[in-house]
Order: sequence, then structure tokens, then C-alpha cells
Amino acid sequence: MNKTTLILAFFCMVCSNLIEGQTVENGFAINNDASYLGSDTFELTPNQMTKNGQIWFTQPLDLTEDFDIELEFNFGSNNSSGADGMTFTLQGDCLSAGGGGGGLGASGIDNSLIVEFDTYRNTTLSDPSGGQDHMAMFRDGVINHSSANILSNDAGSDTVILGGNVEDGNYKPVRFTWVASTQTFEAYLSGSLRLRYIGDLTTIVGQYPYWGVTASTGAATNRHRVRIVTLPVNQVSLEDTTICHGESIITGLPGISNPVWSPDNGVSDINSVMPTFSPTATTTYTLNYQDQCNGITLNQSFTLTVNPKPTTSEISGFDIIDCNFNFNETYNVENTAGSTYQWEVPLGATIVSGQGTNEIEVDFNGNLGEITVVETNSSSCSGDPVSITVDCLLGVNSLNLDDLRIFPNPSNTGSISLLTNLELTHIQIVNLKGQVIRTEDVHNRSGDAYIIENILPGLYVLKIFSEKSITIKRVLVH
Repeated sequence: MNKTTLILAFFCMVCSNLIEGQTVENGFAINNDASYLGSDTFELTPNQMTKNGQIWFTQPLDLTEDFDIELEFNFGSNNSSGADGMTFTLQGDCLSAGGGGGGLGASGIDNSLIVEFDTYRNTTLSDPSGGQDHMAMFRDGVINHSSANILSNDAGSDTVILGGNVEDGNYKPVRFTWVASTQTFEAYLSGSLRLRYIGDLTTIVGQYPYWGVTASTGAATNRHRVRIVTLPVNQVSLEDTTICHGESIITGLPGISNPVWSPDNGVSDINSVMPTFSPTATTTYTLNYQDQCNGITLNQSFTLTVNPKPTTSEISGFDIIDCNFNFNETYNVENTAGSTYQWEVPLGATIVSGQGTNEIEVDFNGNLGEITVVETNSSSCSGDPVSITVDCLLGVNSLNLDDLRIFPNPSNTGSISLLTNLELTHIQIVNLKGQVIRTEDVHNRSGDAYIIENILPGLYVLKIFSEKSITIKRVLVH
């Protein structure tokens, strides 16, 4: 069995029995005469008169989920002179103790489900005649076979005579299961089903009960021990969690008292049961709190891992295209290893290729507007959307020029001339990724022609600006 971190205490409304020397060992609160022997084994009572002991696992159960608890009970070696027996108990209030003697260490605990393994006949409790070892289920701290608190055993008689002698000094396997979907609780001894209760346990013990084992002696005695074999998986606990930078979570523990979270960075309220956590870096938080029944201080920690969001570069590509020609356009962002990219294009436009990658090819088909990409990194964190708005210019008419000639096109000389009768302000040479690689102030003018020289081979777009207009033309330089 794994060592279990201490966690969670609920409000105790009524604690009618004194708890002496309560400590916490191996994940269990130990009451009165109980002690931890090591190797997941506890002694509940020594073989002495009027002893009373309990152990309570400090992590409650969540009864909206199933549980399966396996233990081993040792009822001692005294038979005819032995007493009083043991219980498996669920209680919804706190880590409280019950009454001794015939109370088996569990009587008087409110909001409880008690499974008794009784090895001594108490006539005042209407135990079966013959002094036979027996089992039964009770609620709300009343262990009496003639009371209305005895629970119906769907598997047979409400009181189950065990037969033989369980006080033989040997450990015996016991098992307790709960199936939430069918609201079925079962108790097994030595591999045999002995008790079954069908009903909503939350109406008896609440949604988050503690579970534990109790025992007691009176004038007759026995050494009672329990060995922990399998812990339940439906324990209420803080869980390590991962978020993305800029996100937050709400978490905590239900029903605790006097919570104090540390450190305080990224916590909305360090004294809240369920605060909001929004750290900017990975942080381990510790919760300290108290059990109001007995003042024991418990603690629980969890790590909140903060993964970074990607920072996506600006989109490269043409934001103004010549709509007189139906060319596919390329748009891209800087690639990050492990990232995926979700692109959106204007309605009616089509992503020809590249969806999911850092570069797409778009057929606008005359439908211009906004192109957006969202990057998701290898930690499943998504960045902020990055957009570019694509507009359309309809060739030279956008400049209202009487004429505009670009020659030679294609060019084999590395220079291009623009012939127009209007004054231009500047010309940009843009590569196919939409990057401006050069800006000409067009002071170099010969007659009516603007001349651009020393252009490296490639396919380019010229953005041609006047004081009030702009147009674009494609040119090819060999």
C-alpha cells in the first residue's frame, strides 16, 4: 500500500465521545487506545479490559463514485472469554470516537453506517443467543438488534451468524464495496458475501464520509488488529493540474475549516475553501487546515503547472492583391516545432493547401477579407489569433492614370521602367511572401519614365504609390 498524504476534515456538529491522544500515522487518524504497529498494521485494542480504539482514514470517500476497500481483521485469540469485536464504519461528520464495551468503539457516532463483527453476546443489545459471533449493519450510532436502526440485509437475515470461531488469532480477509450506479453496499468476510444494503448511503452519511475501523473491550478482552490491504480510489483529494499561461482554475476541498493556502501568489483568497488560482509560473500550493472536532492540523499540497502560450509572428503575404488576375496567394507565419496552425479565410475563399501548417495557399476567388491563424503548441496551449486583412485593387484604374506601362516585363537586365504621366511618390518591391524587400523614392526619373535598377532575379509585385492612390503589378526578372 502506498503511503497516503494527509487530507481533508469535515465539520463535526456533535462529538459525544472523548478522543484521547489522537495522532496521525500512515494516513490514518488514531484515537484513544489504538496504535500503529508498522507495515500497514494497526492495533485497535490491547488484550486488556475497557479499551477503546479507532483509526480513520483522513481522506474521505466520494460516494458519487465506486469504492473497494480490502482489509484483514484479527479478532484476537480469546474465544469464550473474548470480547467485544470490531466494526467497519462510515461517518459523515469528523474523525470522532464512539463508545466502548458493547458499543465496539462506534456507538454514539451520528450520521454513520456501522458494520459490526461482534464476538460477545450483550443481551441488553439483543444480540443473538448462544454467544455466537455475528455480523449486522446499523445506522446513526445505535448498535442494537431490536432497534429501528438495524439496516435490512438484502443478502439474507439482518443478523448473520458467522458459525465457528473468528477469535483464533489469525488475520481474516474482509472487503467492503460500493457501487454508486446501483446504490449497493456489500460486506465480505473470508471471501463470502455476508451483508448487502441497497439504498442511497448519502442520506445516511453524506456525500463525503470518512471510513475507519473500530474495536473495544469490556470486562472480557481481546487484542484487535487490522491490516490495510487496498485503499479506495474514490478518495477526495487535491490533484496536480496543468493550465496554460493566462488561464485560471477553481479548486479546493469541500467542508474544511480554517483553510490557509501558501504561497499567496496567484490565489484569489488564501482563506477560501475553493479559491481561484491564476499563477504566471508553475507553483506548488500547500493547504493547511484544522479538524474542528479535535484540533488536529492537516495539510495537502498540489502542483499547478503553467505551460506557456505560443507567441505567433505576424502573417506574411500580400494584403493588397490584383483582382484582375486569379492567382493563388501564399500566407505564412514563422514555424515553431511541435505547433499546429488553424487558419480561417474569408467566406467563399478556399485554402488550397497547408491547413494545420504554418503556411497556406489561398484561392480567393474574388472573396477578400480577413485571414486569421491560431497557433497551438506541443503543450496544447493556444495563442492569440493573428490576422491580416486582404483588400483588392483593380489594376491601373485605382490610380486613375491615363496610362501606365511597365517594361520590359519580363526583364533580362535587372532593371524595369515605369512610364506614366503622373507624379509617383514611391514604389515598393515585394516578394511572394509579402515581404517588402526594397522601397524606391523614384527620384531616378528620365523623362516620363521611372527606372528601377539592380533587381535580383525573381517574381515580384510592385506596389506603386501616388499621393492619393495605389496599384500593384506583377513583374518577372530573369
